[in-house]
Amino acid sequence: MKNIFIPVLSLFLLFVGGAQIHAQNVFSEMDLDYKKPLLPYDVSYTIPLADKEFVMLSERKKNNMILARYDEYFFKKWGLSVQFPKEESVPQIFLKGDSIVISSYTDLTKQLRLTCRYFDVDFGSEAPATNYVFGSANQNGRAPKILFSENKSKFVLYNLVDGNNISFQIYDIGKETPTAIYALDKDILYVSKTIGVHLSDAGDLFVAVVDPGNFNLETYFWAANNPAMKSVSNNFFFERPANVIGKINIVRQSVSSYFVSFPAKIDEELIGFSVTGVNVALQTVMFSHHQNFSSDEIQSVYENYLVTSPDQKNRFLNIPKNLDDYGLARSFVNSEKDIILVFENLEKPSEFHENVMESNMGWNHTFKKEKFYFGGDLLVYCFSESGEMKWKKAIQKTQFSQGNVSGNSFIPKVDGNQLMLLCYESAKGGSVYVLNINTLDGTLTNKTDLFPNNKYEFIKKYSCWLNPNSVVVCGVSPRNISKRTVMLVEF
Repeated sequence: MKNIFIPVLSLFLLFVGGAQIHAQNVFSEMDLDYKKPLLPYDVSYTIPLADKEFVMLSERKKNNMILARYDEYFFKKWGLSVQFPKEESVPQIFLKGDSIVISSYTDLTKQLRLTCRYFDVDFGSEAPATNYVFGSANQNGRAPKILFSENKSKFVLYNLVDGNNISFQIYDIGKETPTAIYALDKDILYVSKTIGVHLSDAGDLFVAVVDPGNFNLETYFWAANNPAMKSVSNNFFFERPANVIGKINIVRQSVSSYFVSFPAKIDEELIGFSVTGVNVALQTVMFSHHQNFSSDEIQSVYENYLVTSPDQKNRFLNIPKNLDDYGLARSFVNSEKDIILVFENLEKPSEFHENVMESNMGWNHTFKKEKFYFGGDLLVYCFSESGEMKWKKAIQKTQFSQGNVSGNSFIPKVDGNQLMLLCYESAKGGSVYVLNINTLDGTLTNKTDLFPNNKYEFIKKYSCWLNPNSVVVCGVSPRNISKRTVMLVEF
């Protein structure tokens, strides 16, 4: 661990909101003023910047939040109160270039509206907002959604019915007129099918549609500089026929190659998954792997396992007989262009890993303090760019999050060939761990207990990676759940 640096001024600054130290690897900390139950939506409100600085959108009261920028000592460089109209959905936040964008996507009876507000990252000054107004909210049995490109310069509105078609409307952030509109026959996207969408920073649109009844994956691609649609089809098969296809993950492996992955389920049980490499330029399937989760396969993935903490109760360290409540959480591409799939056991699904906005995040919500939601093991699979399985591994964790799922799951970071996971472990009063996995062979290169001498629960929305050796963590005292402490931790 790195030595802790405490500036001479820190004792004075304790009285004005500056750094304070209470554990060997905590560099600085501050308490959140907000003591009431947090909004139940599991979305990130913390954005990392250079030099271990960060921006946070924190809750203040209904329809009002505080946007602020902090340095590594938690000195507030600027801060302002942001008011939101009561009819708007709860906002989300992201960084686009040198602007912080706060966006709200709202269902207004017969209209959908996306509002984007822009704040200068250096000074916090607000620029004129952009208001997008779209069509009807519920069409063809699907709710229209918004997905952003990786650098947040563009977004696509999809699931919007236009006559006999489903339209895909692409916009540049800050411009109210779409730069491109594409369409598919709405019968292609009937409700029993699952749809996944990827928008590149250049504006290329890739759509994947999975039909469990006909065991078929169909992909559609439109290049930003060539509106002619290209399609690739592939069949899949599982030993136990799936009746549910979970969330589709799409990652871009190169300019013309995409990896499409999806979980196959019977009701709540994960019975297999599919990963397919598609070359859109050649309109070919590069590889296709369909994995069944038989008893032997579950035993096999648990043969090479990790644990966040050996203090977990034995019943949580048993190998499961089946994979109820598992889903595909994330997929990544490393420096070698391998694809890494992370499956997770979550009693209640989380929005944290989504790049999609929906219009149902209202300010009014019911908080059920007595309800605890369970978060369990991770199953990690790695495939080469040619589709060869390189390794697989189970990571055993036990998480309980009260009232919502904001403490469950994990915060990932990919740095070259390292997959780094920041996650909470409930055992023995709770702590937060960092796991570093070498994605070339699946070996654990480092595991760090961030709070070996203290017990904390975890809030993901006010936590983030700053760099490979520093994180911001929001911890909650098990003895006083209204005391929420944000800490910058080095390791």
